[in-house]
This record gives sequence, C-alpha cells and structure tokens, in this order.
Amino acid sequence: MDRFEFLRVNFFTPGQGKPAEDFPQVNGRRIYLKELSFRSQTKDNFDAIVRGFKEVQKRAKQRELEGEVKRSSSAQEQVPLQLLRPRCPTLRDLCMRPTYGSNARRTVGNLEAHVNGFRFSMKGGAEKVDILYSQLSHVIYEPCEKGSLIVLIHFHLKDAFMLGKKKTQDVQFFTEVTAQTEDLSIRKAGNMHDPDEIFEEQREREMKERLNKLFLDFSKEVERISTFPHAFDMPFKPLSFSGVPSKAVVTLTPCKGALVALQEWPPFCLSLSEVDIVVFERAIMTLREFDIVFVKRDYEQLPVRITTIPTGNMDTIKRWLGDIQAVWYSCSMNMQWAMVLKEVNKDTGDFIENGGWDPWFVGNAASDSGEEDDDESDFDASGANDGDDSDAGDDSDDDFSAEPDEESSDPASEEESGMSWDELEKEAERADRKRDVDKGDGGGGGKQPPRKSARKR
Repeated sequence: MDRFEFLRVNFFTPGQGKPAEDFPQVNGRRIYLKELSFRSQTKDNFDAIVRGFKEVQKRAKQRELEGEVKRSSSAQEQVPLQLLRPRCPTLRDLCMRPTYGSNARRTVGNLEAHVNGFRFSMKGGAEKVDILYSQLSHVIYEPCEKGSLIVLIHFHLKDAFMLGKKKTQDVQFFTEVTAQTEDLSIRKAGNMHDPDEIFEEQREREMKERLNKLFLDFSKEVERISTFPHAFDMPFKPLSFSGVPSKAVVTLTPCKGALVALQEWPPFCLSLSEVDIVVFERAIMTLREFDIVFVKRDYEQLPVRITTIPTGNMDTIKRWLGDIQAVWYSCSMNMQWAMVLKEVNKDTGDFIENGGWDPWFVGNAASDSGEEDDDESDFDASGANDGDDSDAGDDSDDDFSAEPDEESSDPASEEESGMSWDELEKEAERADRKRDVDKGDGGGGGKQPPRKSARKR
C-alpha cells in the first residue's frame, strides 16, 4: 500500500485574526475559506505548494503597500517637475540609499535641483526619481569629518513614497571619501614613517576637503533658487552622543530642527517639531546608562525611545533641551507608554485640565526627593547623637583618651604601616612559629616524643 503524506493550510476566519469586514459578503453572509488539505506521495509537491503560497502572500503585501502609497499620494496634488534652464545645480556620480532595484547593490547617478524639486537620474538607464520641494520635511547636509567615511545630503519626507518597489520616508545621496571596507588578506608592509602611507593620508585629507566644499557649494546654490522653501540643516557635532534607537549603537547628533543619525542605514531622523515632551528613564546616577523617550504631540503615535545612552551625556542633553526650550521630565524606571497613552487618550480634555504630564512626573519626583530628605535627616540626627555621646565620653575620660594618641604616634607602628607585602608575610610566619613553640612548651610540660618513621622490610 502506498504511503501518503498530508499538508493542511489554515486560513484566517472572521473573529480569529481578522475582522469580519475584511471578508466579502454575499446575500448577507460572509464568505471565507477555513482550511485546505493536500495529499501526495512525494514531498516535492508540498514544497511547490508552500512556495506558491509564499509568493502569493508576497504579491498581496506588495499590492497593499502600493495601494496605501497611491491613496496618500492621490490626496495630494500631482505636480510635474519644472526643469531649471539653462543650467541647474548638479552633483555627479552619487550613490543613492535605498537602492532603486530589489537586487541592486548600488544605485549611481546625478542629483539635480530644479524649479520645484530635485531629480536623480540613474546611470545606465532611463529611470529617474523626482522629489518635490513640497514633499520635504528636512534637508540635511553632513560633511565628512573625523570618524565618518562619507559626505551626504539627506532628505526626510513628510510622507512615505514608493521608490521602485520599496516604501520609504528617507532618501540619501552620498559619496565615499575612502573605501568603507578593507581587504585584510592583502598584506601591507610599512610603518608610521613610511612616505607612501603619509602621502596616502594627505591625499585622503585633500579628498575630504574637496568633496565637503563641493557638497557645500551645491547646498548654497540650491538655497539661492527663489522657489526653494527650505534651508539646509547641518548636524552639530559637539552635542553628539551614542544610543540605540533601533537595533544597533549609532552616533546621534542634534540639528536645528531634528535629531539624526545618518551615517548608517537605515537612518534615524526625528523632527523636533513633532515632540511634546522628553522623558529621561532610569535616570539614576548609580547606573552607567539611561534611556530617553520623545513623546509626540499626536498621542495616537507611540513615543520614540533611545536606549543605552552613557550617563556622562545626560547633562549635555539637558542643556541642549534647555536651549531649544523643550519640556523634559525624569523618572527612575521605564514606563509602559502604550498603557499610559491609552489612558491619556480616553479623555484628552480631562488630561489637560488636570495639569497634563505634571501629575505623572512632578508628584513622583517630589515624593522621591522627600524620601531622600527623610533618610538624610535620620542619618544626620543619628550622627548628631553619636557626636554628643562621643563628646560626653571624651569629657569623662580625659586622662585615658590621651594614651591612644601616644600609641598611635609610636614609630614602630609607622614602620609596620610602611612594610611591603613580602615583609608582612615573613613577619606573620615568624609570629606563627613563635606561637606554636609557646604552645608546645606550655601545654605539654616538655618535649613531645619523636615520631618513628615506618620502614619497608
């Protein structure tokens, strides 16, 4: 008898993973498929079925993603790009992130600034990416400085759009000053005084200066276009700090209107105009790290949390928040923001009338400081009592209290305090041998009989 193998595929049903509105309705009844069962004698048939299901899921997700972007873009006006003639500001041979094709390792082309938007023309093809000025939220120029290998221009958009088959809200154009990877299998001979290495370092410095000037001149030319409504922002390096906004540790740097980390991909860009309050979590000086949470003005959106920030950066971050007049609070633990915002959104008017965020943090901070003050007062009181008792003891034992002072000034004690570890060990061994001899003389009244050693016959 042939053996059959079975494959069962379960689907979402109304009320179990999907709402009933997601299923078609015919004659007042919802139509749905609960499960499919397959029977086969070979496993290869099942592999083909699984691959087919995964491919269908992938296409369905892509259609849903494209539909969302089209609906959001259709709500806005579709304005064609107006070309700037005869000459427009241009940067050549730039790389774009994210890449345009799904399998492309690198997308290279030229970036042009026109009357109402930017255009990126790819090399080796007719594809073009147009980004209108009205779509931009932040335009950032970051030069190549110490610790970085690329010089870049970053666009953060108000809404996400489709770039090829990818949905993105950030587009970046950059060029490498030096190679970002190095082949360690290639053996390099030389030292710090090698003239070839010195010449290479000098060439890299000159390349940095030239590319930084090229990108800076491009940004100034774009700002001189009368229809360009933005100003190029630039990260302020002295306020940089490290943290984990997503999965990896990156260097975050404040700009005039955003907090960014652009050297690594995917980038991090937080608009400061969207932030309502800032909360320092685990803000305890005994810990080496703390977290910071940016609560957005739209309480329907989850806050942005940056973790694992070194405690030494806390004062710098607070001064920066004070300069931009941001409201910040601190607490000693991590808060469950999903539950907090759910409670706030129940009645936003009542939340504002009751003082907003002050009852959540100011009361707790006051109670914490009150407990610390109580602990300090108890400690001071006990210390004061101890001091009174010691003073009383000193008054009653004036003659006796002078003797320890004389002993403490004994030169022998000073010599012992200056002994090395070897001298202290030898001194301890001598004291142990002397104690053993004293015990033998005093306890037994005489010498103990010698032990006989056993001999083999």
